[in-house]
Amino acid sequence: GEQEYKGRGISYCATCDGAFFRNKTVAVVGGGDVALEDALYLAAGCEKVYLIHRRQELRGTQVLQEQVANEPKITFLPDTVVKEICGEQMVDHLVIANTGTGEEKELPVSGIFIAVGMNPQTDAVASVLDLDHGYVRAGEDGVTEQPGLFVAGCPHQEAASDCDRGGGWCQQCDKYCRVSQNFINCWLTAGLGAFGFGKWDGFAGELF
Repeated sequence: GEQEYKGRGISYCATCDGAFFRNKTVAVVGGGDVALEDALYLAAGCEKVYLIHRRQELRGTQVLQEQVANEPKITFLPDTVVKEICGEQMVDHLVIANTGTGEEKELPVSGIFIAVGMNPQTDAVASVLDLDHGYVRAGEDGVTEQPGLFVAGCPHQEAASDCDRGGGWCQQCDKYCRVSQNFINCWLTAGLGAFGFGKWDGFAGELF
């Protein structure tokens, strides 16, 4: 039901959409820092937050794990996967399953926030860049090790943040073009980043 309920109870950004679920029950899927941060953020306004993770132990930092454990609004469901997202016009429940026993049950929720990481689409630049688990190494300015090749985009970040940084990335491209006087090469390679082929600063995405 993920495709069917996008925008109707499914979200990938807690800070963007959390306000729509104030005083409601929601679920967060994931076990890394992003999922834990999302759960804590949502707990401030939601009635209840289920944190669903397919493993027994969370993968986030110890500080975040302690904060989650001490938040009474958050219920951790380990060894659990989402089998189906259900509802009529909007999401109203999930079908979840225990990874050990296979037992399934329904979990009533008004929304689900998916924070399980992303698969980088970087095949187009794999031959010219040294990738780290598929991700492009770059600073916040979008500059990579390959002259004239810039990347843009940051998974699990609020869209407004990327828009704000976009000006800086464009400035770096413009600077390179003016210095190198190689406008065609610059803008073609910069375009690879603009369409989401890379990510910046420390590989923020989670790999599961």
